[in-house]
Amino acid sequence: MELEHHDHACNCGHDHANEAAHSCDVFTDGQLNEAADGFLQLLKTHHFLPCARFVLKSTSEPAFSSVALAPVFISDGEESVSVLRAIGDILLGLEQHGYLSIDYDIPLDGFDYTYFKESRAYQLFVQTVREGKDRDGFLGDTATIEFGSIAPIE
Repeated sequence: MELEHHDHACNCGHDHANEAAHSCDVFTDGQLNEAADGFLQLLKTHHFLPCARFVLKSTSEPAFSSVALAPVFISDGEESVSVLRAIGDILLGLEQHGYLSIDYDIPLDGFDYTYFKESRAYQLFVQTVREGKDRDGFLGDTATIEFGSIAPIE
């Protein structure tokens, strides 16, 4: 799993080498695209939805923390990293345009986030970090997950 660069003028959290392929745009011909509209309908139905972010930390350098993937919205736990990244792009676009907020300080009270930890993508992240920590100079040796919530902006 590659770590994304997090410094871009659109604040989407990705380094876009090809601006024509900017995937955070949730509009097509001035209208919300189907995927963005579908997520907003899901959010409207449930009012709040769970999310998470995969974070790389270090046991030798407590101040080190790097977000590997965020936001992560998991439906069934079998989604690939590329699918989760595409969903995350939609969520970031919706947040950027003021449709929803993503908050990692407020996980859903009483929600069982177990399937996030058991998801195929998180298990791949944990395995990748485990393999990498045996390399010289590899600072990020601990895979963690931080839970959050998605809320509509009225």
